[in-house]
Amino acid sequence: MSLQTTKGFNYPQYTDTPDVPRDIYALASEIDNYLTTNRGPQGVQGFQGTQGLQGLQGMQGTQGMQGTQGIQGTQGTQGIQGTQGTQGVQGYYGTQGTQGMQGFQGNQGVQGIQGVQGYYGVQGTQGIQGTQGTQGIQGTQGMQGTQGSQGIQGIQGLQGGGFNQLQGPQGIQGSLGSGLLVGIQGVGTTTYTLQASDTNKLVTLNNSSSITVTLPPSVFNQYDQIHVQQIGTGQTTFSAGSGVTITSPAAVVAAPKLRAQYSGASVICTVGGATPSFTVLGDIS
Repeated sequence: MSLQTTKGFNYPQYTDTPDVPRDIYALASEIDNYLTTNRGPQGVQGFQGTQGLQGLQGMQGTQGMQGTQGIQGTQGTQGIQGTQGTQGVQGYYGTQGTQGMQGFQGNQGVQGIQGVQGYYGVQGTQGIQGTQGTQGIQGTQGMQGTQGSQGIQGIQGLQGGGFNQLQGPQGIQGSLGSGLLVGIQGVGTTTYTLQASDTNKLVTLNNSSSITVTLPPSVFNQYDQIHVQQIGTGQTTFSAGSGVTITSPAAVVAAPKLRAQYSGASVICTVGGATPSFTVLGDIS
């Protein structure tokens, strides 16, 4: 192996004893060593633009002769790959056209002004219903036969508890919302003490025995109202709690009674606090 290529690669003379695997291995080793120590400088990367024509692929080295089959010969060294052509400068991307301006959205029409709502008329205060006058005593019926003189007509009951004979002073105007019925409280016991939750409610009393309704202190405020109706046969009596004053047009002013089944009355707190006053107005006796 005394001959060399221009790059210094040894190769056997034609007079040498041929040993193909040995010679190819030696040549491959020298090529490998050469390439390891003689790396060419990497070229400056060109501007990428339109892809340049791909450089012609270097001719593939002649494949080494296949050794005689048996011991498979070392694969022939692949020929040195041809130098890859410099990549062409990549062309500039065309400028993207300016996007057209979006048209302005039309202004939304102004919503018409809503008309002013008219004022609600002030609801007049509902007057306190006068108590039904005590029914006059029915006159004694004259003896039949010779038609007796007509019996003396019973004294007409005081109409509306006397409020119609001499018109009383106008009732105290309740606070806003008083007098409105907001519910019904049913009671079936023979004793019941009015509660703050009964304000502006109708308390219905349903028992066959006598019923006592107590008006308590320190519960109601001035002008609070409670409506009471006896729907059972047991007569209802109003009783004053400790420190409580009751006024009414009944026979017993401080302990009025509902006159009959389905009679009713309004209990009005005229003075609140620990020593309150109540007036009971209605179908009482």
